[in-house]
Amino acid sequence: MSHVIDLPQPDAPPTPYFDVAYARKLRPLQDVERYPDADIEDARQEAEEKLEQACGVAFVPRTAHERLDGPGTGDLLVPHPRLLGVTGLEIDGEPASTDDLVVYHDGRVHRPGGWGHGRQSILITYVHGFEELPLEVKRAARLLAKTLLVGSGIDERAAEVRTDAGVLRLAGGTFGIPAVDAIVDRYRQPTVA
Repeated sequence: MSHVIDLPQPDAPPTPYFDVAYARKLRPLQDVERYPDADIEDARQEAEEKLEQACGVAFVPRTAHERLDGPGTGDLLVPHPRLLGVTGLEIDGEPASTDDLVVYHDGRVHRPGGWGHGRQSILITYVHGFEELPLEVKRAARLLAKTLLVGSGIDERAAEVRTDAGVLRLAGGTFGIPAVDAIVDRYRQPTVA
């Protein structure tokens, strides 16, 4: 069922997963000359986008605008899961109230009077994602950003690495970084075919 949260203003920039100071806690990102703030910010943004794409969910509240077909039932399904609230609605080009809508985390928006039929007749603005960034996702994003900036030192095509201690078999996974891949596996949302 739904509950009340403070929704961000439509089109407000999302809160970054972490700041440059947090990233600089990882070696060798302390080197300001080699890794300028702007490069870290770019890597952070790329890591956020890659994680959200791999998992199919936003880890911070994000605003989406969708033009959808009227389903002819009481439930409308929006493309993003973890629906937090609806901030704007037009039906057949006319503003409509959002007061009686009930939102569900699976992406359904229930309208007691129904949605009616119509091609591209609904324009809906909504907020979706996690209300708070999970700490383990923050850490995974930082590690992924570091790897995007620095690289791993291992050939990306390698299936194993030989060391003095023996042979290390590399996991496949989404990113090839076990700690990050574990987060992707834990948070990946089911897809609807």
